[in-house]
Amino acid sequence: LRREAAALLRSGGDVRTAAAEEASRGYELALLGAYEAALQSLEATLAECRRLGRAFAIVATQHNLGFVLLGLGRLEDALRVERQALAAFTAGGNMLMDAACRDYLARILVAAVRAEEAGAEAVAAVGALPAEHPYALSARASLAQALLARRAPGDAASAMTHARAVYDALREDPARFQEPAFILRVHLEALEANAPADEARQAREEARAWVLERAGQIRSEHYRRTFLEGALDVARILKCPSGPGAA
Repeated sequence: LRREAAALLRSGGDVRTAAAEEASRGYELALLGAYEAALQSLEATLAECRRLGRAFAIVATQHNLGFVLLGLGRLEDALRVERQALAAFTAGGNMLMDAACRDYLARILVAAVRAEEAGAEAVAAVGALPAEHPYALSARASLAQALLARRAPGDAASAMTHARAVYDALREDPARFQEPAFILRVHLEALEANAPADEARQAREEARAWVLERAGQIRSEHYRRTFLEGALDVARILKCPSGPGAA
């Protein structure tokens, strides 16, 4: 639908809104785990935004590119574009997008086995916004992930505190969050690190139910398969044991 909307807008001469639709489509493809398609879409959008001189759209697209490059495992490229976006948003005083960039940077740094740096970025993101803002809550999940990766004394318990708070907020109002599966996964990892088996089992079942419901909403068979094979780390959730005796 976004592709059709962008084509109609472009044919009508509204290339700026068409570029915005394409940027949204690229991000949504990434949420499905279709990272190669998302990369192509966002790179095309970035080129168009540069041609149009849309400064904010350029930086916002770079921010989303960082997320896509993380999904592709291109960590150095992801760090480079995300830091470029962060520098631009910080210089412009945009604290909301500053926090969003630091959240993504934290995830990229965890993947790059740089947990200490990841934790610092996540702490900065959490502190930049009101505690209940969805971006601040997402950054708390990234902080929990960084703490679990760092594994210093007390980190597992601290990670559990952050992960549980975000998980409770997700259950209270799922519509506030763009990446619920990330929160589900971090919560599961925190539970497993702290070994409350009954809670972990319940959380796994809730995560499995969410994954299967979300998959049922994806009309494209190709993207549904992509989602179930690995998008948003859901494959691990589906492979987790369940039922009596499962840890």
